[in-house]
Amino acid sequence: PREADGLFGHGMLIQVASETTVRRGLVSGNHTGGVVVVDSTATVEELVVRDTQEADGRFGDGIVVVADEGTAEAILSGLLVENNARAGVYFDDAGVSLAGSVVRGNVFSVHLEGDADLEIADDNVIVDNEDNEVSRGGLEPSPVAEPLPF
Repeated sequence: PREADGLFGHGMLIQVASETTVRRGLVSGNHTGGVVVVDSTATVEELVVRDTQEADGRFGDGIVVVADEGTAEAILSGLLVENNARAGVYFDDAGVSLAGSVVRGNVFSVHLEGDADLEIADDNVIVDNEDNEVSRGGLEPSPVAEPLPF
């Protein structure tokens, strides 16, 4: 993470109009966002995303999909998203499908901002979050769309 405020420190960042497929892995103990998709298309399968930490007392989302200056889409399946500091999955102005996944132990299970469009299958298990319902609006936007310090 950035030393001044603890922001960034993502586990995986997919950006700049890319198309990416991620299969099988572990993303754990990151700051701000575990798997972050900005203005790109991603297929994420059989991945564990857990223990994403807050940064400067904010954020801490497991999966983040954000359309900032373009479009963002994600197909998420077979995931375990658990014990993240804020949202298990956070979508902002993005098109996302979520299937065959477990989302547990987060503050918010699934959160939508802006014009996010979510297709959620019946085979997901969403339990033991402080809020197990899909929520919309009211959270501080994730800083993932800001220019990153390379």
